[in-house]
Amino acid sequence: MKISTRINWSLGLAFILTIIFGSIWAFQFLKISTSFHVDVINKIEFVEKQLKEQNIPISLDSTKTTVENARLTMKYTMSLTTFLLVLIFIIISALSFILYRTTVSPLLFLIKQVKNVSSGEIDRCVILNRKDEIGFLSQAINKMTDQLFSSQEKIKDKQNKLEVALQQSQEQKYFLENVRHATINLLEDLNEEKTNAVRNAKKNELILRSMEDGVCVIDLTEKIQFMNTAGRKILGREKQNIEGKDLFKILNASIGEILVSRPEMPTTISIKEQKIVFGSKDLAFLNAKGERIAVDSIVSPLIVDKTIEGGILVFRDVTRAREVDRMKSEFVSVASHQLRTPLTSIRWHNEMLLAGDLGKIVPIQKNSLEKMHDSILRMAALVNSLLNVARIESGRIQVEPIPTDLSEVVKKVLENYEQPIQKKQIKVTTFFDQKLKKINVDPELINEVFSNLISNSIKYSRDNGQLAIALKEDVDNVLSQISDTGLGIPKDQQDKIFSKFFRAENVILEDTDGTGLGLYIVKAIIESSGGKIWFESQENQGTTFWFSLPKSGMIKKLGDRKLMPLETAWGHKKITKK
Repeated sequence: MKISTRINWSLGLAFILTIIFGSIWAFQFLKISTSFHVDVINKIEFVEKQLKEQNIPISLDSTKTTVENARLTMKYTMSLTTFLLVLIFIIISALSFILYRTTVSPLLFLIKQVKNVSSGEIDRCVILNRKDEIGFLSQAINKMTDQLFSSQEKIKDKQNKLEVALQQSQEQKYFLENVRHATINLLEDLNEEKTNAVRNAKKNELILRSMEDGVCVIDLTEKIQFMNTAGRKILGREKQNIEGKDLFKILNASIGEILVSRPEMPTTISIKEQKIVFGSKDLAFLNAKGERIAVDSIVSPLIVDKTIEGGILVFRDVTRAREVDRMKSEFVSVASHQLRTPLTSIRWHNEMLLAGDLGKIVPIQKNSLEKMHDSILRMAALVNSLLNVARIESGRIQVEPIPTDLSEVVKKVLENYEQPIQKKQIKVTTFFDQKLKKINVDPELINEVFSNLISNSIKYSRDNGQLAIALKEDVDNVLSQISDTGLGIPKDQQDKIFSKFFRAENVILEDTDGTGLGLYIVKAIIESSGGKIWFESQENQGTTFWFSLPKSGMIKKLGDRKLMPLETAWGHKKITKK
């Protein structure tokens, strides 16, 4: 039997027993009282009868009063007894109700909630704001419910995760099965590729060993990891173990007579900046015999999976080639110098004929002599350019820097080209920084630079074009800018513009004159002075050249030659008889 049923039955039975025993007690009391009352009446009547038989005078009124009083007393007693019974019944009922409301009902409620919790309805809360044991019990049940709810949620979550894990496990099982089959196939392919890789590795090794160029692989600290046979032969270290040694100490690189420091080494720069670096044209390595070997070199960063792991140095012995170039330059220099003597004589006699110093000439003769004069000037310009190239490449150019105002050099060059500027009606604008100070440069060399750049801008500009020249300085350099609105340089030919004897195709179509040596000479002068030159150009819209020179200026250099002045056939003045 349920405890709630037991409690209800117990309370009901107690209530019923109370009513039964109270009724019995009241019945017995009434019975006794009634019997007592009847006995009293009978005895009084008996006494009255005896008294009457004995002729004893009595007062019936008094007797009746006594009897009436007894009756009233009995009636009062019965009323009081009934009241007490009703009062006891009410008190017992109230106590039973209070007991039910305060104890039995909460207990039944808690029993119901516990039953709900036991049946799985743990989301229901027990709310009893009491401070007694029942309230404590309800709080304990609430806490237990919360814990059960939390545990159930965790169990559900774990079940969900377990289901997901089981599903993933099943999928992984299928995946692993496929991987197993794929791995088997891959291993078969790898075995084949391994065989091919070994074959290719041997082939590459044979190629590296048979190359005439030296190949050296270094790590991030510039330790030698590999060097092919050609590289060892160039350095005279065929029988030495150089793997793991410092490349910087092995090469002892120099430019001219100056040793190259580690930060200036092409390998160091290539690894640090992660770019391809070409060695200087005057770079030389020291071989095992202590001899300087002239080399051409290039360094590429060794990048694997976007991570720099070292560098690859490729170099070749160009000692003989440089000697041949030196001999060729000397030949060009000698030949050009020898050509100048007859050219000067021809030019002098041609100018005398044009001036009429050797007699009067007719117009048709004058026209031929003027064409001859133009050809002589072009030939003289070519000879001078060849001489300048030979002298620059041989390193025999004399450099005598003095404080020079670059704006005055520009103005002087513009005065020399005043006639072609006016002929083409070119608008010239100049901007000279007011803060610009004199710089230590060789006036003849810097004049050659400005003359070449300005003459090109004038020559390759169409009529009514524009020429803008600007000079300004920044923190460390003096910057020069020459802009024009001329023919421009085709994009696919811009990387060759500073090469010897190169002329762009659009320029050749417009003007067949020119040696293709001017910009080569300009670049050589600027870079030998520690500066840089660059340009931007768009075909048929114009070109802008910039070059920078360090504020410290050029370094003085002893030499036995100076640059020949730039001469142009298209800008000379007509020779007339005085």
